[in-house]
Amino acid sequence: MKTENIRLISEYDGLTLTATVSTPDRNPIGIVQIIHGMMESRFKYHDAIEMLVKSGYVVIIADLRGHGNAVDLNHPYGYFAYQDGWLNNLKEMHLFAQIVRERHRNLPFFILGHSMGALIARSYIKRYEDEVSGVILSGSPAHTLGTGALKQYLDLMIKREGPTHPSNFFHETYFGSLDKKFDEGSYAWISHDEDVVNDYRDDPLCGFVFTHGGVRDLMFGLRDVYVNNDWRVLKTYLPILFIVGSDDACANYPKGINHGIKKLQKHGYKNISVNLYSGRRHVLLSGADFERPVNDVIDWLNSIVEKREN
Repeated sequence: MKTENIRLISEYDGLTLTATVSTPDRNPIGIVQIIHGMMESRFKYHDAIEMLVKSGYVVIIADLRGHGNAVDLNHPYGYFAYQDGWLNNLKEMHLFAQIVRERHRNLPFFILGHSMGALIARSYIKRYEDEVSGVILSGSPAHTLGTGALKQYLDLMIKREGPTHPSNFFHETYFGSLDKKFDEGSYAWISHDEDVVNDYRDDPLCGFVFTHGGVRDLMFGLRDVYVNNDWRVLKTYLPILFIVGSDDACANYPKGINHGIKKLQKHGYKNISVNLYSGRRHVLLSGADFERPVNDVIDWLNSIVEKREN
């Protein structure tokens, strides 16, 4: 496996963005772009990436704005951009994908989005559907009611404290509500595996408080995926796979996942499947028994690659 970092300087505001590209030693059979979740970084996926690469896939993963190494004095953790942060994240993930796809022309291209990354993945196919051969949505967040009231609150707090100020009220309210379902301490909603939770708590690149501006952009993403009807679906049989833990409070299985599926079906997608992992919580791609969901994803990817070749 060969690994390299590639960097982009944002044309929007000069932020330096970094992606890691991992390439198999043999001829690759496809490309997978992983889009990581909220309050984590590209460094959380090394085990899953290794399995994907061993199976013949080029894997690219970049730090989203305000995450990992994509921070500076003007972009603290949990902050995307002064304006259009969600769409800037999306455009830059697309730019990284174009660089890698140019190196490996004619290979099928897949997106694997986790948590907030699963929302970004849906915004991605909304705009770049023609480039994508399949989408995996891991721990996809359920639609949150009351986003209109939250937007009004954020607009007020941004006016008072500025967009880069930590949004402590949102952090404590939302993530506190997820933790209440388990009563095992902070971030217990992430995983049934204590080691995964402790690693997350101890990682300085994880668990930071999102800013007012970052939460505002997240609300834009939720509306873009769940509320807006400006979808123009051409690839109605685009393969879409949800992977979800039965105890995932963020995805709110089954109600939240079913709602997400119905929305995609309403837009026109007809080839949607779900892999359910009993007793698992939000994180599926690391920790105890991570091999099972990753192998299931690889089998799903391979089935699509084989159909293309026949």
